[in-house]
Amino acid sequence: MPQLLAAGILLAAITGGAVWLATRPPLQQLATEDETDRLISRPPATLTSAVDRTHDAAVSELEEALRAGRTRLDTVTVRVLAENLQIIDRAIADARRAVLADPGNHYLDQHLAETMRRKLQLLRKAVELTASAS
Repeated sequence: MPQLLAAGILLAAITGGAVWLATRPPLQQLATEDETDRLISRPPATLTSAVDRTHDAAVSELEEALRAGRTRLDTVTVRVLAENLQIIDRAIADARRAVLADPGNHYLDQHLAETMRRKLQLLRKAVELTASAS
């Protein structure tokens, strides 16, 4: 019985490690993503201007890379990306207004941080698409 339990734990650890390796982002993105995500998800009641600047800088950089590579994508893909980015931008603007109206609301802070993260994720995936399409 102890050997069976040890084998089960080992199998779970190996499987978890394999899934982690398969789903993690490429090494060149790790520092940027980790730094941006760390700043976005820090605990203050409202987002500071430093977090906004960091997020905005990351978004600008990714948007520029997407603009440079958008000709490699299908026009339908470009349109869908643009529409989804507009939806996320509206959600971020709404969440920022809500945080300003209720700065002590932890849920609103988390919602804003998650929405900002989603925008970064979508932009990263879109830039990856342009790179793989070349």
